Amino acid sequence: MKSLDELLRDAEEAHGHLCAGQVLGVRLAMLGLELLGIDDPRGKDRKRLITFVEIDRCARESSKALARQMHPEIENKNQQQMLAYK
Repeated sequence: MKSLDELLRDAEEAHGHLCAGQVLGVRLAMLGLELLGIDDPRGKDRKRLITFVEIDRCARESSKALARQMHPEIENKNQQQMLAYK
């Protein structure tokens, strides 16, 4: 499976930008694949499972507050969240 950074680059390329919600979505997809034992979603198991992941655009407020605590040196909230969620 590709690394988190590689998958995030793919997500950014597909959507034209990268935001904190995409970081969470990619991480959730990676966890789901791991739990299902799928190592290569583009390989032989590619068409056996189709999944849609929806996080309703933003994490809960406690996650945003934790991101602010973890990275107070970053002023941009989206950047704080992306780094914390990675």
